[in-house]
Amino acid sequence: MSCEKLNFSVIQPEISQSSFDVEFDQTQKTFTVCFGEYSVRSAFQAIVDVMNKPMGFEALARITLTHSCQPVSPYMFFKHLRQQEKANQVLFKIIECHAKSFRHSPFFSPDVKLFINLSPNFFVMLHQVPGLITAIKKMLSEAEIPLENVVGELTECCCKQTKQLSKGLSVMKAENIWLAIDDFGEKCSNMPRYGSFRPNIVKISRKFYLSTLRDNPEKLISIIDGFKADGVHVVVEGVEEPEDFKLLTQMGVELFQGFHFHRPEVVTING
Repeated sequence: MSCEKLNFSVIQPEISQSSFDVEFDQTQKTFTVCFGEYSVRSAFQAIVDVMNKPMGFEALARITLTHSCQPVSPYMFFKHLRQQEKANQVLFKIIECHAKSFRHSPFFSPDVKLFINLSPNFFVMLHQVPGLITAIKKMLSEAEIPLENVVGELTECCCKQTKQLSKGLSVMKAENIWLAIDDFGEKCSNMPRYGSFRPNIVKISRKFYLSTLRDNPEKLISIIDGFKADGVHVVVEGVEEPEDFKLLTQMGVELFQGFHFHRPEVVTING
């Protein structure tokens, strides 16, 4: 997950409207979804190989106050959103906004994947709500995003409903959607979760790789080698310095994300 340093205000969302639509903002030339006083647009950050060729883009929510355009902290927005009755509706529409924005952006290509952050609770819901995966497939089809182009990133949040989480992940795997463990080394993104769910991709967090590079580089090499031996793709997040890129390449890392390569970008859509 990107750690872009922006001066966000901290505001608690109160979602009162009954329905939401993803609309095209003619002024800003972006897809936008509005929730009362909040507007959400999609930004994208590249995930690249050693030759700086994108293999995918992570979708990131950029949230502002609708009337003042003042930035709102995504972390605080989603934290408080979980307490709202309509949280699931809001999350679904944000995913739809990401899909439509990506499909109409210059980043889209048939061989490039769209990475979408999804909480453990979302995967639990996939198991508990039978029609949800059908709605997701319909939404992606209407946005003209093939299922095989999508990567669901399981965020580092902990989850007590491990059986339901596992079943929800299986629902997504059955649809040929790739899975990634996000921010490996943080909270519950760890080896037990990796062993339980066997993702297609592991994204190693910036904090974890920097501390391990400093204190125990052999451990980092062993972890990377273990993932690769399982046929899992390894992405290192938050790479900002050329020296880190060089070291990680020497360790066998082949995929990277961070300011050294590409800053998150809200794209404008022409036509």
